[in-house]
Order: sequence, then structure tokens, then C-alpha cells
Amino acid sequence: MPVLETPELALQAVAWSEVPAQRVAVVGNRVVKEGDFAFGYTVVRINPDDIVVRKQGAMGRILFKGR
Repeated sequence: MPVLETPELALQAVAWSEVPAQRVAVVGNRVVKEGDFAFGYTVVRINPDDIVVRKQGAMGRILFKGR
């Protein structure tokens, strides 16, 4: 799965939980949860070190570089 790297998609923070409904990330200064639509992408999954997004059927990863 390709890694997406653009300034607007910078992954700034991740609050991960074993409960999917409690997972939150900050992407481009916007708080998102799994299933949210932001910057033309749907947030598919929030992981501890990255998030998986989809756009027009294509999947990609945004890495968390804050650690």
C-alpha cells in the first residue's frame, strides 16, 4: 500500500484504542475518526503509527512521524 506524503495530509497525532469507535487522529489540523471524510479521503482505519485512507477505490497510508 503506498505511503501518501503531502503537507495537507500530515498526521499530527493519534489516540489509539482497542475500541474502534474511540480511535481518533489529527490530520492537517482536523480531528478525524474511522469512517470520516477529510481532504477528499475516507479514513478507513486508525492504527497506532499510521492511518489507512481510501480515495476513489485506491488505498494509501499516512504515517505518524511524531514519535
